[in-house]
Amino acid sequence: MSATMPALNVTAPLQEAADWLGLPETQEWARGVTAQAAEELERFLREDSSLRVPRNPEARAEAFKAWHKAYARERLSPWLRAWKSRAAREVHVSAAPLHTAEQRRRLFAHLIWPEVEQALRQRADDVLHAYAIRGLALNWGRRKISDGLLVGVPERAGEQWRVPLHLRGSGVKTGDLEISTDGDVLTDASALSP
Repeated sequence: MSATMPALNVTAPLQEAADWLGLPETQEWARGVTAQAAEELERFLREDSSLRVPRNPEARAEAFKAWHKAYARERLSPWLRAWKSRAAREVHVSAAPLHTAEQRRRLFAHLIWPEVEQALRQRADDVLHAYAIRGLALNWGRRKISDGLLVGVPERAGEQWRVPLHLRGSGVKTGDLEISTDGDVLTDASALSP
């Protein structure tokens, strides 16, 4: 004798989840989580004393791919896991239509967090790349121009980076240093004052 399975109603839970995700307070909360995570990520990266500017060509190849990957494995991924765990425990958005915190935590973990994590990983790559470019520009500028050189915040300029250079104490801008995404100084493309 074969037992018949009762019909499963999978659309009701999916509709409840969609309703919860569509609530303005849920969307506002998700934006807030993303902003808070990005702010804390940048603070973590700024305060990470283990960061070192990669100087060898292998670490700088393909836009610092190996360096980024190693940092993501050793430092970023553990930080992201801890942040996700903490954020999932704090899911406190309106209980309607989902009645349990566990349901909201699962939705956060499976539907909201993947997008937040992707945005954080991209932001970390950008911050780390700018950190490396700035460090290389500072090293190059001190060797080639002056020990009293100040290096500004690197900005992307197409397929390369532009780094403003200033002389300490004078406030005089000495020019912009152009650096490839692999960290090579492009002296021909740079605009430096004599």
